[in-house]
Order: sequence, then structure tokens, then C-alpha cells
Amino acid sequence: MTELMGTGEIRQAYGLTRVQVWRLMESGDFPDPIANLARGRLWRAEDVKATVEQLRRQGRITSDGRLVPRQYLDV
Repeated sequence: MTELMGTGEIRQAYGLTRVQVWRLMESGDFPDPIANLARGRLWRAEDVKATVEQLRRQGRITSDGRLVPRQYLDV
């Protein structure tokens, strides 16, 4: 069975706030949710994990959970 995560689980697991998840979604850097429910969105846990790990490797998410906008990175 596929494990799902809402923003509460994402916050607990990765320290990202709802606003940070929204900003990542708006920038196209976060996977699309698989469901939009009345109580919030749901993502596949494996998609979120892979995305967060990639963003950390790229320096987009710092060790303390802050987001770094792309324009501030040396790409």
C-alpha cells in the first residue's frame, strides 16, 4: 500500500511549513499532490522524500529547514 503524507506529516518528517510547501509547489519544485481533499492535499511519501533529498543536495533547503530561493544559488 502506498504511504501518503499531508502537510502535517511533511512538517514532522522534514520541518517544512505549509507555506514552504506551497512556495515549492508554486515554483514547480514540489511534486503535484495526488489528492486535493477538503482538509488538505496528499502526496506520495516516496515522492516527497525524493524531492526533499534532491532540494537539500541542491542547497534549496538548508539543514535547519529554511528555503533558499533559486536566484540566491550559484547554479
